[in-house]
Amino acid sequence: MLKLFYILIITLMATPVFSQNLNSVPTKSEITFDIDTRFGPAKGVFKKNSISGVDFASKKAKVEIDVESIDTGIGLRDKHLKNEDFFDVSNHPKAYFEVLSLKETAANSFILSGKLTIKKIEKVYEIPVKSVETDENIQYSGSVDINRKDFQINYDSVINPIQDIAKVKFSVFFEKKGK
Repeated sequence: MLKLFYILIITLMATPVFSQNLNSVPTKSEITFDIDTRFGPAKGVFKKNSISGVDFASKKAKVEIDVESIDTGIGLRDKHLKNEDFFDVSNHPKAYFEVLSLKETAANSFILSGKLTIKKIEKVYEIPVKSVETDENIQYSGSVDINRKDFQINYDSVINPIQDIAKVKFSVFFEKKGK
C-alpha cells in the first residue's frame, strides 16, 4: 500500500520529459500516501527514490523506491510498516515502477501505464498525470488508488482496522537544463 508511492514518481515520464533535456529536482518532488484506519487517516511519504533507464525515444524508465525511507511521522508505526506484517523491508528493501507507455489525452494531460512491483508481486496501473510548465521547470502530478492486498500486505488489526485502498499522490519537478 505505501510502496505504491513509487507510482507517483512515474509521472516523470510525461511526454515533455521525453522530448526535453530535464534534471529531476528531488527536493521539490514529493510522493505521499494516505490510508484510512479506525483512528483516522494514516499519512506518510517515501523520502528516497531514483530514476534510471530513461529512454526518451521509447518513453520508458524505471523508478526505484527505497522502502526503508517510509516516514509517517510516527517512529513506531514506521517500524511496523517495515516489518513482515507490511513491506518486509529486510527481504524486500526496494519497490519498483516501470513505465510501459505514455499517451497524451489532452493538452498537459496524460495516461501513464506502468508496472508496479512490491515484494516481487507485479501489477499494471494506468495513472492520469497532469503537467504544468514554466520557462524554468515542469511539474507533473497525479494520484492513484492501490489495493494493498494485491501485494500481500494483508495485516489487519481488530483494534485498528485498515482500509484496503491507499491513495497515492505525487508531484514531481524537473528543471530545464541551462535554466
